[in-house]
Amino acid sequence: MRFGNKLKILIGLNILVLVIMPSFVFAQDSCGHNCTGSGVICIPNPLKACTIPEVIDRIVNILTVLIMVFSVIMVLVSAWHFITSSGDPLKIKSAKNTLLYAAIGVIIALFAKIFTSFIVEILGGA
Repeated sequence: MRFGNKLKILIGLNILVLVIMPSFVFAQDSCGHNCTGSGVICIPNPLKACTIPEVIDRIVNILTVLIMVFSVIMVLVSAWHFITSSGDPLKIKSAKNTLLYAAIGVIIALFAKIFTSFIVEILGGA
């Protein structure tokens, strides 16, 4: 198949999507929208957020928890490497680096939470 034919198919699919997609209405009950009308497609809102600042806050909260859990696991891995190093300088250095990177991850996660809260506050969010 030549490039021109592929381009025509791609443009045709894009036009088809642009024509079909506006006919769908994605309303959630958690924001007070009415999902009982005919032709209305209701999608459950897993984040329970209705505004962009709320969505950003929920995503940052989820990522912060995941990073904190991962950092605790990495601290335990680093402790295990310290314990099992038997005085080997390379293993001790590897354990120190793992501990350092886990601490940096915690600092970045906390900074991201503070930074996004600050930006949302500046932009007049919730």
